[in-house]
Amino acid sequence: MQPQGSLDHGPIHGTTRSRSRSSTEAYSGRRAVPFIALPHRVLSRIFEYLPIPEMLKLLNSCRVVRRVMHRLGPSAYAEGHVGDEAYTAAGMRIWRTMIRRIGWRLWHERIRGREKRQRVSVPKSHRMLLKRLCSVEDEAEIVEIIFTEPDLLFKAIFDDLYTDYVAFRSLECGVPEIFTQTVEVKDGGIERRWRSPVELGERLDQLLWFGRGWFTSDAGLINKRIVVAADRFEQMYHDQFKRAFVEGDCALMQRYAGILETIREGSGCLRILIDSHPLFNCNGDLISSSYHKVLSDSSKVTDSYTFDVFLDGMQRVIEEHARVVAAALPPPVLPKSALYYFVQALFSDREGRGIALATLQNLYSHLRSIPVADPSFLLMDVENSLDERGGSDNRVAHARQAVPDEATKDILYLSTVANVVSLLLVASEKWATMEPVSISSELGRRCVFSAFTDVIDDYVQLERRIIERAYGQELDQWAAKIKTRPEFVGGVGSSHLAAAGIRGSVDEVGLAPGPADSIRLVNFRHRQQQMDEYKGRVLKVLETKLDISLPPEML
Repeated sequence: MQPQGSLDHGPIHGTTRSRSRSSTEAYSGRRAVPFIALPHRVLSRIFEYLPIPEMLKLLNSCRVVRRVMHRLGPSAYAEGHVGDEAYTAAGMRIWRTMIRRIGWRLWHERIRGREKRQRVSVPKSHRMLLKRLCSVEDEAEIVEIIFTEPDLLFKAIFDDLYTDYVAFRSLECGVPEIFTQTVEVKDGGIERRWRSPVELGERLDQLLWFGRGWFTSDAGLINKRIVVAADRFEQMYHDQFKRAFVEGDCALMQRYAGILETIREGSGCLRILIDSHPLFNCNGDLISSSYHKVLSDSSKVTDSYTFDVFLDGMQRVIEEHARVVAAALPPPVLPKSALYYFVQALFSDREGRGIALATLQNLYSHLRSIPVADPSFLLMDVENSLDERGGSDNRVAHARQAVPDEATKDILYLSTVANVVSLLLVASEKWATMEPVSISSELGRRCVFSAFTDVIDDYVQLERRIIERAYGQELDQWAAKIKTRPEFVGGVGSSHLAAAGIRGSVDEVGLAPGPADSIRLVNFRHRQQQMDEYKGRVLKVLETKLDISLPPEML
């Protein structure tokens, strides 16, 4: 860290007075600004990039920083002034930065037809800490505290966690102070008692988030020891939960899952339910017939109809998993998280095991690999078959796997993808109404659309080709329509073509000699410009909606 003198007198882009004349001339047209002359909002942004220990030292030693931070001076806090009474807007921003560094997240949410509102995301273990420290649970109250008294909020969290955090500094092994806590007794005294497994899991998770702030110079070593302690704690109850799962003891499963829920949001027990599911851990002949049918239907998907058959089987699997997590996990949060985690795994490429994603990728590959053949060689074999159920004749068409042209192939690809998306969106609405556990339709749609990232580039290219073909055909039809009009028989001068904005001679344009109607030629040119503008607007909308950048030649 630089000494105080350098902060007060050093130029913003100069480090020593011995800078050579040539390097100084490189900044021609710029004026060196002293550090103390920078606006407070700029200084606060600079301080946000400092490590927490360095920033705390700076706040306690540099009068420039104190002037930026404090409204009434450093003694204002001792006099009872807090929040915006004691700190400037820049100072409040720095306190909120410290809160964000321990895992809190602030963002604006805009709902259609309403004003945007401030939202906050707080780790679950820190929510329990707030409930114990200041009896705050509601999100609106938390947001109000963050924007009015972030200094008090951060200091309360820091004072509660710092002692247990630095206890890992000198303890390589054994039982640290974290396993006990100070509580008040009835006679007004205090005593140390052992923490319960749930309280210990919450404390370890709180320290894991707190360690992200790097509040000490040896935070790296302390964080490693906390991670080791958390891993050992989680692994111990992870094994207990797995043993109860194998034995089918739902009571023990709920007990151990309740402990695992307090640390890392219960990801340990959720991973067990995923890894042990037959769709993610196939055991050959040991797999049941229902799961075997889903896997078999997955390999037969070639269009939206066969995908619908596969989706029906997958829907039954999801409903069955909802009943399992409802019986194995303690309500209300963990079962919903487990179901969402399961659906997300079906549509994700983690370790390449998502059966829904694999099915969609096979469908895309099949549609892209359909050959384009000459129409004269396309055959349609139609055979009569006897319906055993009703005894009626059905004509079953077996078309060769070929299409007449690229346009048909592109339209087949896009229409099939659109039908598949519609089927999946309908399924996501069913997930929101399942019993006894459901997931919101928003989360369901998020899982669905995560499986379509591979087709976005294909979709943009196909839409581009379809648009080009469409307006090309429109222009050809318009030109052919103009050439057949009787008023064009007789001769067209180059002056009329120039007035219409069409370059070239009459023969190049392809119009028969005749009396020219320049108004119709101008309309022809305007028609072409309108189609070009339409193409550009569609591609720009795709850029905005899909958050991608198209090559300039496409626009």
